[in-house]
Amino acid sequence: MQGFAAEKKMLVSEMKISREDSTLKYTYIYNNAGLLVSETKWMQTNEQWTKLTQKEWFREVGLPASQTMRVWNSDKWDDYFKISFQAIGNGYSETHLRINNQTEIPVIKIDRFKLDENTTVQKRFDFINSQFVLSEEITSYFSKYTLPDSVKTELLFPVENEVIYKSIFTYNTDSTTKSVELARLLQANIWQQERLSTYTHNQATKNVLSQRNYIWNNKNRQWENETRIDYSYSDTGNLMHETYWLWQNYHWERNMRYGYLYNEKSVTEKLILNPIYQEWRNTGSVVYQPVNNGENLDIKSVYG
Repeated sequence: MQGFAAEKKMLVSEMKISREDSTLKYTYIYNNAGLLVSETKWMQTNEQWTKLTQKEWFREVGLPASQTMRVWNSDKWDDYFKISFQAIGNGYSETHLRINNQTEIPVIKIDRFKLDENTTVQKRFDFINSQFVLSEEITSYFSKYTLPDSVKTELLFPVENEVIYKSIFTYNTDSTTKSVELARLLQANIWQQERLSTYTHNQATKNVLSQRNYIWNNKNRQWENETRIDYSYSDTGNLMHETYWLWQNYHWERNMRYGYLYNEKSVTEKLILNPIYQEWRNTGSVVYQPVNNGENLDIKSVYG
């Protein structure tokens, strides 16, 4: 996460989220390597906690973690969705399956692989009429410095009409991102601007201070404000606040904020704040706890 100056990160063991009409809880279990094994969602009713859903991860060397999703039903867990991975050439294939009465039904398949050192491809297939049909293809080009080139082309293939998008990256002299622009191909060599994000950095620390997002008004031929994110840091470089704004009625309105608390080593709590009656009110939090004899291995956050 941008701006954390901690030497080690921490694992979340439990998180509670309070809403106007309910309180939710997430509990997490990790293996000895600090990798997430399961996440269980609970809801509090009359001071009693009731299981709702569960996610469980299974890992094979060299592949992302497969995932099984369950719902608590009649005092037992019922599987209802699964994401599995299989190695293919210079990459892997990701298959999403819906589970009905213990029968796995394919939904989509996503293949990700390298064409060469600087080019990666992602293909999405939808399961239609008992077969996988290509619906989207994204090709990404990277420079030898591992930063995206000034132009990154994304090819999208919906079922009916071909749509081609292009993302244009610009960089500051210190390699921090200056802007990202999204454009859509209207016809041969004619691109329609759609979205733009610009970034302001602290020149000394390279931390992001602000991200401003714009949407293109084709009628007026100009960029218009949409959203904004402001970041603030402590004197030691720790990220203290992320504040989200919406552009409404010709001015910026506060939307939400994350706040961070630290001990002498690392972040200990992430606060979720919302503007209520013109004040920031805490509506949830993530508490981080050390594992494995005090070594903090990872950060995991879940909302809603």
